[in-house]
Amino acid sequence: MPDEFTTPDLMELVRRSVDAVNRLDLDEFAAPFTSDSVWDLSPMGLGTYEGLSSIRAFVEDWTVSYEEFELALEEVLARYRIEIACLAGFMRVLTAPCVRRWEGKMLNIHPSLLPSFPGLDPHGQALRAGVKISGATVHFVIPETDAGPIVMQGAVAVGDDDTPDTLAARILEIEHRIYPDALRLLAEGKIRLDGDICKTAGSAASRDVLISPR
Repeated sequence: MPDEFTTPDLMELVRRSVDAVNRLDLDEFAAPFTSDSVWDLSPMGLGTYEGLSSIRAFVEDWTVSYEEFELALEEVLARYRIEIACLAGFMRVLTAPCVRRWEGKMLNIHPSLLPSFPGLDPHGQALRAGVKISGATVHFVIPETDAGPIVMQGAVAVGDDDTPDTLAARILEIEHRIYPDALRLLAEGKIRLDGDICKTAGSAASRDVLISPR
């Protein structure tokens, strides 16, 4: 991460990034960054915005090859000495070599309780399966989609009258809570991988219980 990284700055960046992506409101998210802070890699399919303690990159041209796009992405990450990469609604599959170079340093968030309902339309999948609890998962990125070691999860009750949109709105609130928390734990060195299992320093079983329906 950049030298001037602070946890509050990063937590706010992640919260707003997840919110903007879920609302597909990239212009609003980009507004706080001045136009002269943009590092132009658009010919290689990558747009970037600089913040005081972070760099945000997004897919700008879906027609470029994987090799060109990942070369641009790696240039950004190297230029800013980025140590942890966070995906949120990225919607572009990264190649296995790229992902392996970031093993244990790249996070993603998915709006379901993985390993249930990976991939597209997780809220619809959950409703069609009739589950009573759903939620969100922060996990490490591996070459297989939505299959990496789980870092943190949060859950909500699912009602009989829920639609994909209403369920997504409640789960989005969970995403805003757990993604910054998971990133903070990783940045503070409190997370380690034990094979395919993620373990957190100081973690203990909670007495909190979510029962649905009540």
